[in-house]
Amino acid sequence: MAFEKYYFGEFVVRTGTYYTTAVVHVDHLKENDNSLKAERLLRTTGNLYSFIEKNEKNGPISFNRLDVNWDKLDKNGKITWLQKYISIYNFGYDTYEILIKLDSFVPKDADYLKANSNELLREFIACSDEFIQKIEPSASIRVIKTDAVYPEVVTISKKQTVLKYGMIGFVLGLLLSSVSILIWTLGRKK
Repeated sequence: MAFEKYYFGEFVVRTGTYYTTAVVHVDHLKENDNSLKAERLLRTTGNLYSFIEKNEKNGPISFNRLDVNWDKLDKNGKITWLQKYISIYNFGYDTYEILIKLDSFVPKDADYLKANSNELLREFIACSDEFIQKIEPSASIRVIKTDAVYPEVVTISKKQTVLKYGMIGFVLGLLLSSVSILIWTLGRKK
């Protein structure tokens, strides 16, 4: 029974990149004041580390399911990880895009990521909002639009794989045995 399940079950191959994005606006009372650089504040080590601390202690996000190597990283490695996969783009007029982009090279729990990527983005925005309000109490982050794009999930039957490689092996074996018999026959005639 276990043999049948192993060889004739199905497995899933995930390809592509997971994108979760939000377009946000930073509202603050000082309309003509350009002193609040929210893009830079969102990228600061302090903001990123407060996001990590909040979620590692009792937050809804499990980072070790986003990257199975998370627990092996030190503080600097965790911040570098976030800096690599969270991008912030400034469109002007205090409007920004926050993009979380996890490519296929990140060893992750893809089902967890698909189910919780919007929550990850919401938590980052909420933590960033708290961080910005510590600096400028009148400021707040307002979400305009969120979106998520997931890669195609391809299910492959193990039975198909076994049959495919079995047929390839049969054809190659037939060719090699034919060549061997041909060489042996030619060698006997001399």
